[in-house]
Amino acid sequence: MKMKKNYSIGGMIIPGLVILSGCGNSRDGKVTEDTTAMTEEVREDTVALPKRYVLSATGIGPLTVGMPIKEWPEETEGLYEYVEASEGGDANQYNFIGENDPAITVLDFGGGKADLLIVDDPRIEAQVGDTVVNMTTSFSRLLKLPGVKASWEQLDDEGMWYWKCSGLWFAPSLEHLPPKLADKLYNSERAPTAEDFPEDITIGYIATGLPF
Repeated sequence: MKMKKNYSIGGMIIPGLVILSGCGNSRDGKVTEDTTAMTEEVREDTVALPKRYVLSATGIGPLTVGMPIKEWPEETEGLYEYVEASEGGDANQYNFIGENDPAITVLDFGGGKADLLIVDDPRIEAQVGDTVVNMTTSFSRLLKLPGVKASWEQLDDEGMWYWKCSGLWFAPSLEHLPPKLADKLYNSERAPTAEDFPEDITIGYIATGLPF
């Protein structure tokens, strides 16, 4: 896969669907030339919304968990336009950039494939059962969804509560955490509940796994 380092902004137009009622000769069912011309003009001026991408346990769009790096598309319309690569001690990191901002981060733990997908763009949604959430969703709302379970995860001497559902992993935004909530988040005795989270604490981590 070719990694692009330079980025230029270009317009993206997706043809939309235009439905017009006929207004020509009703006797033979034919539309007049003027109406046909009007229809074509409207079609050219119509701009549809970008394609909607939703993260699931298997991946997002053309990016799937376990996919070899060499098979990644160079770009995907509406999701990312180029990829930035950087090597790390424990994992190689690939940032998929769209509209000047990171959309998805992919970690490769050494096998040359996508081992972990992490959401960066707040507009990207994640599938949780029959519901979709994103990084603007209140964390208390997430915890009230059916099937969401807490999991204490520890690395070396430090640990923190994460939550998982439908094959995805979640954690709250760590900004502006009340001291009492922070104490519970880093205490293995009992996981915080939905009632512990103020409404302004949103989801801060959405991924197909944990980064360690």
